[in-house]
Amino acid sequence: MKGFPLILKIAIALTFFNTWVLIAEFVIDRYGFDKYLPFYRYGDVCVWEIAVIAGIIVLLVIGSRFPRDKPNGDGSSGVA
Repeated sequence: MKGFPLILKIAIALTFFNTWVLIAEFVIDRYGFDKYLPFYRYGDVCVWEIAVIAGIIVLLVIGSRFPRDKPNGDGSSGVA
């Protein structure tokens, strides 16, 4: 993700957060799993949502700082 533009990184982060919102809305809230999640608040920002936001940011920062090795074309990974 190091070579991606900033707008694309933001779009990826928003996609992951939107996925969490949909899971919270359609699974956790609808089927009553919120009673099994400590500190979960129905329809309000809670510890779980802050943890998801922090996790997305950490994963995007790690992904943009440490790129994967690119193959050389001869089958080797490029690492000496």
